[in-house]
Amino acid sequence: MHRRKLRKYRILKDICAVVGGVAVLVMAGSADSYSQNIISTAEFLLSFGIALDMMIVAYMLHGCVKDREKHYLQIRELRRRHRRQDIEKSVQAIR
Repeated sequence: MHRRKLRKYRILKDICAVVGGVAVLVMAGSADSYSQNIISTAEFLLSFGIALDMMIVAYMLHGCVKDREKHYLQIRELRRRHRRQDIEKSVQAIR
């Protein structure tokens, strides 16, 4: 269960990175097309704006997933400590 959840977070972070990378490539491609007069100013602004929005959303989502993964690891560590303390208490009670 734990490995599967951590793998899910890792995959989500990778997806966010790929989407952000694609957005950067789209921005570079639209700037290149605009500089060669292949697309109009309106098309350039539209594609650049969409790519910029996509990159911002991917960055924010990456941060959220990273924070969620960190929170999950902290909770898991707390549970592990509590379990260890319970075991130690039961061993002391037996002695």
